[in-house]
Order: sequence, then C-alpha cells, then structure tokens
Amino acid sequence: MTLKPQLSLSPSRIHEPEPDLVAILDSLDRLIEQARDSVLQGKINAFDQQRINSFLRSGSRTSKASDRPLAYKLKEGTYRTYKKAWKQLLCFVFRMVYLERQPALHCLLTSAQSAALDKVARTARIFVQRQELEASEESREGQMQSQQRTLDSACLRFCIALLDHCLIRDIFDNIVVGFLAVLGIDTARKGFQKATSYTPHFSALIKIA
Repeated sequence: MTLKPQLSLSPSRIHEPEPDLVAILDSLDRLIEQARDSVLQGKINAFDQQRINSFLRSGSRTSKASDRPLAYKLKEGTYRTYKKAWKQLLCFVFRMVYLERQPALHCLLTSAQSAALDKVARTARIFVQRQELEASEESREGQMQSQQRTLDSACLRFCIALLDHCLIRDIFDNIVVGFLAVLGIDTARKGFQKATSYTPHFSALIKIA
C-alpha cells in the first residue's frame, strides 16, 4: 500500500465522502485570502513585510537580512499551487492521524498538535451539521457566520501547531517532516523526485506559512 492517497485533495473511491475535511480545506482558503487582503489593504506595513521576508531568507546560504518587502503580488495560479501543498498536508494529517487510515506512518504529535487537531475536527463537524440545518432552513445566517469564524480560528491554530514542533530525537516524529518525505515520492520513477522538481514544495509550504 502507498501513502500517496493520503495526500489527495479528492475523496478516495473506497472511502465515504469527507465533508468535515472539505470544510477544513475551505477554511484554509479563507484564511489565506484574508492574509492576502490584509497585505493588499496596507494593514501590514512595509517594515513588517521586510521582517517577514528576512525570516524567509534566514535559511539561505547568504542568510542576509532582506531590504525588500514580502513578495505577495503573485499570479492566481501560483497561489493555487502554493495552497495545494498546505491542503495536502492537512489531508495527510487528518486522514492518517485523526481518521487512523492505513497505511500508517510513524509520527509523534505534541500535546498542542493533538489538541488542535481534535479541536478543528470537532469544529468542522459542527459546522457541517449547521450547514445541513441551513439547507433545511432551520438555521440562521448569523449562526453560520459565527460558526465559520470559529472554524477559521481553529484551523489557523492547527496550522500554527503543526509548525511548532521542536526536533529533539527522531526527526520523523515531526509529522510535517514525514509529510514532506511522502510528498517527495515519485511513483513513476519508483523512488524520490529530483531536487529541481521537489524544492517548489518547500517554497510553497514556507510562503503560505
């Protein structure tokens, strides 16, 4: 069995529909659009954008502070590609850890990550149930908006928790590292992707973060 299906953005034919996961992915879309709007509307000043860009460059060979603001005026296609990496990460964690689908991969979530995963999963379930009530005209629009904000907050905290994992022993305790390893598998070549085709995944994950 392969772990690749865990990354799919579409439900597998052998599994039931995944409305809760879809709700979480939609929430991620809203969070990213809100972040873009904040920059476009000038809510994040040039100084803060420069600091963010310097942080993104801190792992480079030069590691020099950047004097340029964050590059956010990207094409829509680029944003879709970047968002795909994060959506695949959320699918991977939700299916493998929360739904406990096989095949399993070694990972060790922190207590904060486990709590955040449980929170976003439960919030998504409530949100989907409210949507079903709204379809039957038994729910008010204001209640849905409130529940949507609650879901978005839970999704944001979950994403932050995934990034907040100190590497002490086995690096594959970190589920993001495990995800990146699976993402690098090239089934056609029966091995791993070449560096030139794999590094864009890193860029996408870092840029959205």
